[in-house]
Amino acid sequence: MRKTIPPLLVILLLLSAGCVRDLSPTLPAELGAASITAEQTAASTAAKPTAVPGTTAVQELRLPILMYHQLTTKPERTHELCITLELFKQDLDEIEKKGYTPVSMAQVIDFCEQGKPLPPKPIVLSFDDGYESFYVYAYPLLKERKMHATLAVIGWVADRFSKVSDHRLKYSCCTWEQLREMAEDGTAEVLSHSWDLHTMEKGRNGAAQKKGESIEDYRAALAEDMEYMHKAFERAKLPDVPVFVYPYGAFSPDSAEILRSLGIRAAFQCDSRVNILRAGDTDALMRLGRFNRPPGKPLPIE
Repeated sequence: MRKTIPPLLVILLLLSAGCVRDLSPTLPAELGAASITAEQTAASTAAKPTAVPGTTAVQELRLPILMYHQLTTKPERTHELCITLELFKQDLDEIEKKGYTPVSMAQVIDFCEQGKPLPPKPIVLSFDDGYESFYVYAYPLLKERKMHATLAVIGWVADRFSKVSDHRLKYSCCTWEQLREMAEDGTAEVLSHSWDLHTMEKGRNGAAQKKGESIEDYRAALAEDMEYMHKAFERAKLPDVPVFVYPYGAFSPDSAEILRSLGIRAAFQCDSRVNILRAGDTDALMRLGRFNRPPGKPLPIE
């Protein structure tokens, strides 16, 4: 099941494909990625937080989720899915200045399922693909500021980098040991980006249903992948957080229902929008939108 593709090729493939459906990657020429145009906009007309009548408990709130991938200290290496460490520091400053509090997905799930309160202006900082640049650059900053983030990892890639000594931050990914360290101190929630579905091989686009594939076979494919990931988390002594991050943001009409039947309680998409969450309503958890964070644009939060 585990691939033997050289690590550099793995990461170049991840970058060239990206994790987004509706964004506009302008990747380095050597990656040969096509350019697609699209706008990201924050939903300024979204509903404001409302309280349960007669109480101070919030029953509805807005939750923006920011989507990052890689960080670099070299401006010449930036592209749609990679920003500088300096810009990330500025983002954290702006988040604090505007009164946002980065929260964990466990807190978000507890709000929707049990009505447990969240801070007045919650935000989720999400990182995709498990790049080692998160461990080297983002993790120390977040830990110092006592901020939370999620880190979605591709199982077989984490396995691969745990077995080789390759720490070239242009493409290297976190080891299971690094992931465990960040999870244990509460800074990062390690999420599943699938074990081996971050690919467009064999007619499947990420975790989406294949053309002509039966529901039974589709469910079996997702269940098999999730079982591999569950065992990987177990071996690494990591919590198996019930949140799935769709590879490439690709999904099908039956994806959410199948994932729920397999124990998933929230799923990240790549649609650029603010999420409106309501206490007692868990449907929105399975279709969480996110704003990609590219260089050269303002942070998409109010």
